[in-house]
Amino acid sequence: MDTTHRLSRLTLMLHWLVATAMIAMTILGFWLWFVESGTPERRLTMDLHKSIGTLVLVVAFARVVWRLRVGLPPAADMSASARQVRLAHAAHMALLAVTVAMPVSGLMRSIGGGYGLVVFGVPVVEKGPKYELVADIGAVVHQAAAYLLVVLVVLHVAAAIKHHVVDRDSTLDRMLGRSVAGGA
Repeated sequence: MDTTHRLSRLTLMLHWLVATAMIAMTILGFWLWFVESGTPERRLTMDLHKSIGTLVLVVAFARVVWRLRVGLPPAADMSASARQVRLAHAAHMALLAVTVAMPVSGLMRSIGGGYGLVVFGVPVVEKGPKYELVADIGAVVHQAAAYLLVVLVVLHVAAAIKHHVVDRDSTLDRMLGRSVAGGA
């Protein structure tokens, strides 16, 4: 279980797996804007983006289930104000929501666009009819969530650095899996 002194291995694994994957997928998604439409490079990049995105959804969903089961992590800094704790919890909830919204909206865009879904060459959802409203909603949410994710990640990293450099508390050490004083 997560405590003020230590985060569980599962918490750390899910956090870093989702964080790394979401950052990589966002970079890959933005790269797609620069790849010429209709080229083999674009098709390959899009196939990779969809395949990894589908796997990210599975891990992000597992992370949400874990958070529902154990709750949000307690503050490492016991002197944090109630306002700071509420802000941290809101940021965590927003990050969880975006990590699910991104792949779900990507699936809406692809399947609603009639493209189906192929994950690493294995057809999961066959090509089918277009549902333009679903595809359009998916596209809008996917793009908005990408920008929101960038903002949230920058704020999240800035907060971690602030905790480490300014507050000199154990928040960053705990997230890096380091042993924190007072912990068992």
